[in-house]
Amino acid sequence: MSIVTAIHPPPSPPTDIKRKKIGERSRLATCSDVAWFGDTCLYAVNVVGDSLDEYNFDGHEIIHVRRTAPLPQCRLPINVAVSPDGKLLAATSSYGGLYVYDRGDLSVPKQIFSVGDRLSHGVRFYDSRFVLYTVVEDPAFLVLCDLETGEVFQKIRNVHAPSVPKGISFSPAGDILAVVYSGNADQGDAPSFVVGYEMTPRIGRELWRNTFGLSCGEGVVFLDETHIAITDQDRDLIVIGDVKTSIGQVYTEGLSFPHGLALSPNGKFLTVANYGNNSLTCYVLT
Repeated sequence: MSIVTAIHPPPSPPTDIKRKKIGERSRLATCSDVAWFGDTCLYAVNVVGDSLDEYNFDGHEIIHVRRTAPLPQCRLPINVAVSPDGKLLAATSSYGGLYVYDRGDLSVPKQIFSVGDRLSHGVRFYDSRFVLYTVVEDPAFLVLCDLETGEVFQKIRNVHAPSVPKGISFSPAGDILAVVYSGNADQGDAPSFVVGYEMTPRIGRELWRNTFGLSCGEGVVFLDETHIAITDQDRDLIVIGDVKTSIGQVYTEGLSFPHGLALSPNGKFLTVANYGNNSLTCYVLT
């Protein structure tokens, strides 16, 4: 796997509130997640910028198109996802809740979901009807929402404390949900691991569990039915792991507190949002 490009989105307003000292390093709460729509376009959310940025990608360069700031009603967006049909965009808020928009009209949320949470986090569409998000503040949850009824379809309380559910991803066949559990980057005492659950689309039994040597796992994405990519903020790396063998390969180039990540629909490009230095890093999968 080789790096294609690393780009820096427009600068975010500086802040001391969102700057954290992790060990000897300083981390900015900036570019936190990325989502593709089509093979040439992607979104990135920026917590400090309180914004959603749109980009075009021609395989060689990522070009900034526009910024939506703030994303209406979704304060300090932390993660973002686009529905498989490309019609909907969903974002989680650092103040809690899931906000769903028509992608062609971001002026007002189409739907808002909340379970009284104060800090929502990971988000991914299962299909164009169901969308899942995680809640990381106690009590932590997995929350599966039904867009047709506008109701919470399933809510599962976290049983892995002090680790909490962070990033999530569905397998290409839709039969497995991968969830990264860890503490925050400044709470190194919480174990970090990935759990695979059966999906029907109701979240079912645990199928597997792997650590892949993670220190502070964050985002996850399926590359195919058996391989996943996971970001590790503590060590500035991503791991490409086989869920059947628990064997992983490490990549570090161009990363700074890597947070969210996403695979392009054509399966050629893996893009990582860097929380540490406000950048996107794009890898070509070979």
